[in-house]
Amino acid sequence: MSNHISDINRADILFRKVVEAAPNAMVMVNKSGLIELVNTQAEIIFGYNRAELLGQSIDCLLPERFRHQHSHHRDSFFSDLQPRAMGVGRDLFGRRKDGSEFPVEVGLNPIETEDGIKVLSAITDISERVKASIKLAEHHEELERSNKELATFAYIASHDLKSPLRGIFQISHWIEEDLNNGETHAIPEHMNLLRGRLRRMEHLLDDLLAYSRAGRLEGSVSQVQLGRLAQNVFEMQAPPEGFNLEVAEDLPIFNTLATPLEQVLRNLFANAIKHHDRTEGYIHLSWRVANKNYYEFSVTDDGPGISPEYQERVYVMFQTLRPRDEVEGSGMGLALVKKIVEAYGGTTGIDSDGIRGTSIRFTWPINIEGRLASASSSQTEL
Repeated sequence: MSNHISDINRADILFRKVVEAAPNAMVMVNKSGLIELVNTQAEIIFGYNRAELLGQSIDCLLPERFRHQHSHHRDSFFSDLQPRAMGVGRDLFGRRKDGSEFPVEVGLNPIETEDGIKVLSAITDISERVKASIKLAEHHEELERSNKELATFAYIASHDLKSPLRGIFQISHWIEEDLNNGETHAIPEHMNLLRGRLRRMEHLLDDLLAYSRAGRLEGSVSQVQLGRLAQNVFEMQAPPEGFNLEVAEDLPIFNTLATPLEQVLRNLFANAIKHHDRTEGYIHLSWRVANKNYYEFSVTDDGPGISPEYQERVYVMFQTLRPRDEVEGSGMGLALVKKIVEAYGGTTGIDSDGIRGTSIRFTWPINIEGRLASASSSQTEL
């Protein structure tokens, strides 16, 4: 009999040593859900010492919102005893002593003891794996977006970049014919057309270069007085006489990247001026706090509205709602705005009844330094 007891004691000591040496957090509970055994790893990831855990309900290691369900899941396990993963199909979280939560994986194993069946839980902190998975998903999404952008560019650019070249070829042919026929009176007009096509080609290439560079999360942060910045950007457009910019008196003064914000405003102001159908007009810049992380700015004009069916189309590269013979431009202004804004986590939107007036909204981070730091950390880890 004494040998049998001795064997049991040795087996218990060996079991406890194995649990203690396990690389995962190990917690053993009885049928009532009371903790009877923990190892050092459990102390480390949950922030308790074992004296604080022994005899306590396992619920203390769960977020409060899950505790009411746990007794049901425990009863279900005891009714069908077999090793299994806990919470298949559900996201599981542990709760540390300080109240913070973290994602976990839990394996459950029934253990037969002289005191009855116990459940030994192997708990793994998967915080780093979840972070890596999120980053991988973000990079996959970015790759899909880039591929879609490239496909759109290749499809549309094949027409828009070739169009000025075809025009240049045709005009040069006219000039050649006129010279061969000794007719020079039309050559100055042909040359003006030729220069116009070359300017269009130059604008297209400049805008393509700007688009390719847009949204890079780099640069130095400086204090920006948005009202003053907007006025300077507007004046740099050399707006026609009769066009005025109105800005809200309380536009924010905050630390941000001035260059990309200036690019956004410049393209929005230029778009409003270029597509206006009158010799006089106004542009109004207003703002509000969208949420704790973003401002929302609105650039509103009194020009022709944009019909709802065209409001998504204007964000596509090279898209214009009027022929380029009527309005000079590459059709990339709003596409550039969208790319820059989304690079900093913002969104864009259009409000217009399609008859008169358009308001283009965009959100901009209040604390761009945090976003830059996050992006830098992500790039370093990659």
